[in-house]
Amino acid sequence: IPKSLGELQHIRVLDLSFNLLEGEIPSGGKFANLSAESFLGNYALCRAPKFHVPLCLDKTERQSKNNAAKVFATCTIGGSALLVIVCTLIGISCYQKRGLSKHPDDIEILRGITLPVISYRELLHATSNFSDANFLWSGSFGSVYKGIVADGTTVAVKVLNKNLLFESASKSFDIECTIMHQIRHRNLVKVITSCSSGDFKALVLQYMPLGSLEVCLHSGGHHLNLFQRLDIMIDVACALEYLHHGYLETIVHCDLKPSNMLLDDNMTAYISNFGIAKILVGLNSSTLTATLGTTGYIAP
Repeated sequence: IPKSLGELQHIRVLDLSFNLLEGEIPSGGKFANLSAESFLGNYALCRAPKFHVPLCLDKTERQSKNNAAKVFATCTIGGSALLVIVCTLIGISCYQKRGLSKHPDDIEILRGITLPVISYRELLHATSNFSDANFLWSGSFGSVYKGIVADGTTVAVKVLNKNLLFESASKSFDIECTIMHQIRHRNLVKVITSCSSGDFKALVLQYMPLGSLEVCLHSGGHHLNLFQRLDIMIDVACALEYLHHGYLETIVHCDLKPSNMLLDDNMTAYISNFGIAKILVGLNSSTLTATLGTTGYIAP
């Protein structure tokens, strides 16, 4: 509203209502005698409370408000763009890795070929009699030890708990060993061999030097930056995409969590501990359920 409008001498009535005006209402002159009704419908006006409009902000306050709005808009747009980029990268990477995983070096469908067997004595020697120095971790299915086999390869030896060695579980264990040896993907922990006897069963797995993602996230010795976290997300997504769609039959992990995601020296992520959950079915009433997973936890 121009201030000169209030200086016109011959104005008798001034009604500026419903004109979508904005800015400060001038003071003095003809404006001094106007009421709030003269400015109705102009929601962007400011001045004094008597006109039923908000107080005007000074230049600093207006600039601060504008800056805050710009920052909010920038963060919103930036966050949305980052989310789109992350989703796009995951999709592209999964598509590329799916193409790569179809190479014979990455996937081996070995139907009819049995899993090679290692002896109990060899595992004793490799793990120094399953010593505490070679102990890595334990779970509901058994304990895992670090070992070095005859050819010098460092491996992880997963020993099945003895209370799981009933007949149906043993048969299921043998079937799972064969299946897990047949599927190969760059982001799945490889089953190298197995040891199976009446009272002892173990899997020999690819060794992961950095341990689980859970350890890296919660221990003080590791710090994962944004790019490392993104790479881990992509690796896990590609492994799941292969399990769900890349093999001859759909394989559902049932217990996906940070402790079942392992990392090698290059921070490449691998999914482990899948399939063997079926061994627990039929053990007791607490495991007779179609819902598989860790006690007290269920994957989304």
